[in-house]
Amino acid sequence: MTPHLEQFARQLKIWAQDIIDHGRTPFRRVDCLPAIVTAEGVARPPLVLWINRQSMMAGGIILLPEKNLTAELQLGKNCADALGLSHFVTWETEQVRLWRSSNGAINEERCFPLPGADHPDFFRHLLRDLIDALKIPAVTGAIAQNNLSPHYFQNLFNIAEELALPALTDSFRSQRAEESEEVAFDVDQRALEANRLLLLQILTTLRFGLLSATPLPEDLGTFVAGVLQRAPEPFNTTLSYNWEGAPTTLPGDTAVCYHHLLLRLQQLRWATPAQRVQQSLRNLLSLWYPDHADDQAEGCEMSLYPCAPATGTNLRAILSDSPLLLACTAIARELAGLPQPTFFYKSLMSLTPENICRGSLMARLLSPIPISSSERSLFSARLRTSWPHRNFKILTDQPRWKWQLIHLIGICQPQQQVHIECPVALVEISADDPLWALLSEHFYLREVVRGEHSLHLSLLRSPLHTEPTLIKTAGGSGRELFLFTEPEQLQQQLCNALLLPDAEENKTASVGKASMQASKNVKQQIIDQLHAHGIPNFPDQYLYFLDQPDMVRYAITPPLRVISRLLGQFDMIDGNGQLLHGYGEELEQTLLICAHIGKTTIDLPTDRKQLEQLLERYRKDLDTLHQLLSDLSYRQMEKPQAARNLIRNIWKKLELPDIDWFKN
Repeated sequence: MTPHLEQFARQLKIWAQDIIDHGRTPFRRVDCLPAIVTAEGVARPPLVLWINRQSMMAGGIILLPEKNLTAELQLGKNCADALGLSHFVTWETEQVRLWRSSNGAINEERCFPLPGADHPDFFRHLLRDLIDALKIPAVTGAIAQNNLSPHYFQNLFNIAEELALPALTDSFRSQRAEESEEVAFDVDQRALEANRLLLLQILTTLRFGLLSATPLPEDLGTFVAGVLQRAPEPFNTTLSYNWEGAPTTLPGDTAVCYHHLLLRLQQLRWATPAQRVQQSLRNLLSLWYPDHADDQAEGCEMSLYPCAPATGTNLRAILSDSPLLLACTAIARELAGLPQPTFFYKSLMSLTPENICRGSLMARLLSPIPISSSERSLFSARLRTSWPHRNFKILTDQPRWKWQLIHLIGICQPQQQVHIECPVALVEISADDPLWALLSEHFYLREVVRGEHSLHLSLLRSPLHTEPTLIKTAGGSGRELFLFTEPEQLQQQLCNALLLPDAEENKTASVGKASMQASKNVKQQIIDQLHAHGIPNFPDQYLYFLDQPDMVRYAITPPLRVISRLLGQFDMIDGNGQLLHGYGEELEQTLLICAHIGKTTIDLPTDRKQLEQLLERYRKDLDTLHQLLSDLSYRQMEKPQAARNLIRNIWKKLELPDIDWFKN
């Protein structure tokens, strides 16, 4: 569509919405250029009038033909079919026409002439007449539920998925705020996949007739999970995996949205006929995983972390940390009439030589997230099973894909073919790293192909290098290299042959730059919310909890620092050089905190137990405030590092005690 027509479409939308808001029509909403899945792909009609968008009850479609009216009529028919309508409108240069499609034919039903006037009021009045003329077709022109196309249901699924996602994303981000260490996955991507998995769960319960009653919205999540246990294999397992880092309860808005979808699908009797059900599921999966076929994976017997449902005829096992992908794989293979493989919902590090297939294997090892300190012992223990005679030094700043690769090549069987996709950063690993020694000593590197963002390695577990390695660069050209005999030679020759630029140019920008996403408005908004919650005023507000305490006043000039301690006695000096003497850890902590937050005159109880009460209450309030700050920050920021930077900056701006003091 030309910019001129797009501008005209947006103006029509403004007028149409005003007519709907102030008139008496069955319509409630107008969308400009919405994405509609049709039999010929995704289309974007200029205007769609909705009676109820969430229920996929459209009332009219307005097209703006440029020159080829025949193609535009076919587009109108496809869009109408995908929206459950039998009519559409073409707004042409000389006339506006209402068309009716029936039994494959398209017939003109009504015409509004355009006499050449170009005044905005004329177009607005004509649009009012057109909307009035669409009132009856909007009700009588709807396609009967038995004749609704698979694309209609796919658009219904897409709308439900779109409306349910925001609340679920917020819930996942809030859950992430409670994690003490960086999680090993993209939280927003996890929320997107969890949203789609919930949609598949609801469709599966309807497809196999598992619902004996309709649950309440607040019980939807647990109810669906319970009835899925009665689904046939493998759907009772692949659709029931629990997400790592998922919220404990389903958000209310998400539950209400899918409850509405469940009722709508029951009303439209989506579960019959079976051919329409199967086609709508195929369309849904192809929309989620478009053009992800992998030629190397087609003949593999085991696939590790695939990026799309594996449909190879030889597949015997699949491993993934995505329940959505496992569920989609089970559905895709069932629809294609293929046998189901063994499903592993676990980490690659949990594989052993006993449960890995002996045939060809394909693995995508691309996770750049560093190993956390709590995972180091787990990775070390797993590597002792794959390389029992080696001792690896695992650092927390190293990416997990490297150690996954080392573990995988350790559990492979002799003469086993392995295809691995890994980051280009592989060749940036120093030549003295144990990875290169393991590859040189135990594997024949048959081929290396440099893709746009990754490397594809073709390996054979055999120490005999009978042929040179074939290197293919991004342009597709290939050349043979000499046989690799030393680890240093392997690393250096790969780096040279792949025509990689300076390693420094390949490094991604520091994650600290993500903090720039925290605009001043977002930062101030969170601070305002914290003030509304209440910032603790220590120690003044906590003195009211004490029963007739004996008080003593301290006058200091921050900063305050301890210069000596002995048997509970301490000496301090303030900013003016004034010396303070005292006894007890409680008093020392209290004075240091008061100086840190800028207090100059302080009234404190003399009793040590009462001082401890003040500190304990203050710790609890600070912990609650910090949890609120974390929740608000993680909701606002897409990147976890940006959220952590925002938390740190706001906490510093509020001039509150160090987080370690009340967390530990």
